[in-house]
Amino acid sequence: MSASSDRVRYKTKGSQLVAELQDSQIVSWKVAGQIRESLTTALREQGSSVRAVRIDLKQVERIGSAGLNELIGFRTRARGQGLEVELSDVQPQVREVLSVTRLDRVFEVPEIALPDAE
Repeated sequence: MSASSDRVRYKTKGSQLVAELQDSQIVSWKVAGQIRESLTTALREQGSSVRAVRIDLKQVERIGSAGLNELIGFRTRARGQGLEVELSDVQPQVREVLSVTRLDRVFEVPEIALPDAE
């Protein structure tokens, strides 16, 4: 199943919900709240078939405290339902924010695969 909102496109891959955030900047409480609502709705619509959530941040170039707060809140709710939450395709600027705030220790954030040297 695949669907979307203005802020999040989502699909399921097996038992994983993949949510692709569409905003390049998540710095306002309004935008962050809309993203949280979209993520929560997507999770509710998928029901018990979902065991994990991957939040794809490839479009996100900048994230502020509002965005971080909503990601933490969503993770807390999802973990309360027994779901794993992973961030993927994290841009370097956002990865730095996660590192400085130590949220890279809270969220599963796969390392960036570096291209092979030729």
